[in-house]
Amino acid sequence: MDLNCSFLYNTAKASFDDPRFSSALTGDPKLDYVYTPDGGVTTPFGTEALYSASYLNNLGDYSDLEYDRIELSVGGTLEITKNISTNVTLFYDRFLDDEPYVNEDQDGDVAGGMATVMYKF
Repeated sequence: MDLNCSFLYNTAKASFDDPRFSSALTGDPKLDYVYTPDGGVTTPFGTEALYSASYLNNLGDYSDLEYDRIELSVGGTLEITKNISTNVTLFYDRFLDDEPYVNEDQDGDVAGGMATVMYKF
């Protein structure tokens, strides 16, 4: 009988600053609206405004990344005959998201197992 075990711990932390692009259309780094002299706002530009680099200015808010991941697995292989053996593996994985990213908090746990029968011919 052969036994195996593995343990993995991974941690990551990263972030970067906003690029601070100005708008090629109006100079306004926010939403490319046209501001009138009396302080009003007119209709935004057409679809070309959707491709303005100024929309990347909030990237710093979405770049924060901090997580820990733990993986553990144990298993064994049993040779029943010269040609037939079986393998059983159990695993556990835990992900701890310390800085929720674009969507939501990604914390989670998963556990499972796998059993196989092998035939050598």
